[in-house]
Amino acid sequence: MGNNIIEKVLFTKDECMGILNSVNTNYKNSKTVDSYGVIKENRYRTSTQNEIQIEGKLKNLLLNKLSHFGVSDFPTFGHIVKYQVGEYFKKHIDWGSDYPYRYKTLIIQLSTHDDYGGGKLVLYENKKIKPIDTTIGNTLIFDSNILHEVTPVTMGVRYAFVCWLRKKDFNIDKNYLI
Repeated sequence: MGNNIIEKVLFTKDECMGILNSVNTNYKNSKTVDSYGVIKENRYRTSTQNEIQIEGKLKNLLLNKLSHFGVSDFPTFGHIVKYQVGEYFKKHIDWGSDYPYRYKTLIIQLSTHDDYGGGKLVLYENKKIKPIDTTIGNTLIFDSNILHEVTPVTMGVRYAFVCWLRKKDFNIDKNYLI
């Protein structure tokens, strides 16, 4: 496993706190989109999230950390996702007919593993389960068509930065990237 997944701790605790503190505290219920493109709140996802502009200092920080993986640009925004006790996101993929531009999923762990219990990010590739390290600053880049989930949080609060990279956000061929 790993040809389609990059996992590495790239960000410091201070950098993660800076990302987290750069958004307001008005989190809104996360939504999902059905196969018809209808946005809805449902039982598959119970988190909240806040949009974050990827520009200025944040964009420079991300490029500095991710350029050696071939990342050369970013979409204009990402999300800070907040999972509180009992919240989760059931197994899903990020790519589909409604999101054909989602080439790679980028997730940065913004909470320390002491901040929460449960809330594990789990990837499923080739019928194998890959639990993900909960170290603050842990960064994942993976194909957006890989099945994954966040298990229910049992205590505390879990935060993560999430965005979807497009092919044009890379300066090298996909086969070379991962």
